[in-house]
Amino acid sequence: MTSNEPSVLRERHGATLVIRLNKPELRNAFDLEMRQGIAEAVYEARDSADVRAVVIAGSGKAFCAGGDLKSLSSETRPVFADRDRIRRLHVWFRELANLEKPVIAAVHGPAFGAGFILALASDFVLAAPSARFCAVFTRVGLVPDLGAFFLLPRIVGLQRAKELVFSAREVDAEEARSLGSSTRSCPRSSCSTRRSRWPRASTAPPRRPSASRRTS
Repeated sequence: MTSNEPSVLRERHGATLVIRLNKPELRNAFDLEMRQGIAEAVYEARDSADVRAVVIAGSGKAFCAGGDLKSLSSETRPVFADRDRIRRLHVWFRELANLEKPVIAAVHGPAFGAGFILALASDFVLAAPSARFCAVFTRVGLVPDLGAFFLLPRIVGLQRAKELVFSAREVDAEEARSLGSSTRSCPRSSCSTRRSRWPRASTAPPRRPSASRRTS
């Protein structure tokens, strides 16, 4: 990424909107600029009738390393500002989780912390062999956020969710599939092809994918 490039790229491929996290030098960690860029992309997907499906991907060698702890720790803010920050996060994240269009996370490299939860908010997770998932929060003294308490036990079960959070261990692509936190494996070299072809809901009549997504 150059200094002139936005931290979140939006690409149209037919009826599919690709939301690409674009801070590879930070392993696509969330900072204020990236959170705002994701929010704008989610609202575009929600409001655009010609968008039938959404893909979330990362630039460089990672999907998303979670929150940018350096930027957070460098901020001077009141004691309760973190609560407001999380509330603002949840506004666009709730829109993403409830989006009435299919959402695919194309994961390669680390999907840690909030990056892991961002993937879980998708309907389908395509995991490259390099994909690694981790609920890393306790390693850095944080409480799981961004919907982790809801999404993780819902997808992998309560006991397994507790184990993943308390241990903060990494899960590779094969184990992630066995746990249900990824949908299928996908070599990174062919992910772009799979993203454009699957699921077929991106070319279906508008009402069908919306109704189907309400089963989640």
